[in-house]
Amino acid sequence: MKSKNIAVVLLAAGSSSRLGQPKQDLLFEGDTLFNNALAAAIEATNHVVVVLGSWEPWKEIESSVHVIVNDNWEDGMGSSIAIGMKECQRLMPGIDAVIFMVCDQPYLTADVLNGLIEKFNESSAPIVVSEYDGTVGTPALFKSVIFAELANLHGDGGAKSIIAKYESDTVTVPFVKGGIDIDTTKDLMSIINLYQ
Repeated sequence: MKSKNIAVVLLAAGSSSRLGQPKQDLLFEGDTLFNNALAAAIEATNHVVVVLGSWEPWKEIESSVHVIVNDNWEDGMGSSIAIGMKECQRLMPGIDAVIFMVCDQPYLTADVLNGLIEKFNESSAPIVVSEYDGTVGTPALFKSVIFAELANLHGDGGAKSIIAKYESDTVTVPFVKGGIDIDTTKDLMSIINLYQ
């Protein structure tokens, strides 16, 4: 069952400069990384916001998804998080939490997002993050008490500074293969060779 009080923001504004081509368009298991990530978000919740910037999808995004463009995408992921957060607050006042996700984690599914939502429902923690390869990262869920800080982010660090600030109050959910992401051609070739 979809969560009604939680939004998902899919961050897809970056230029994939290290890869040399839009990672959003890379094919994985029969579809693009972007379409796979978007499908997971739609399956997990009724409220999905996509932040675009340097890249635009080649096919129309379904009408239930709200799309916003970050004209300042070159300022880093923080600016995309901030614009996505502000858009969630505008569209869905009273929302309980927001999950931020990226589209370069090929093994991210609705089950991963639902795991964060389940932990959110069980816990009073302000942040629920994915844990993989000895670290924490996306996707990450933030309760409404963190919204103002998210809306003021900028720069390349994303929400790492906020997660670090609340580290002692943050809970984690294991994300198997969460550390597998695609930033370079080498990453892409490794996935093709090892997992397909």
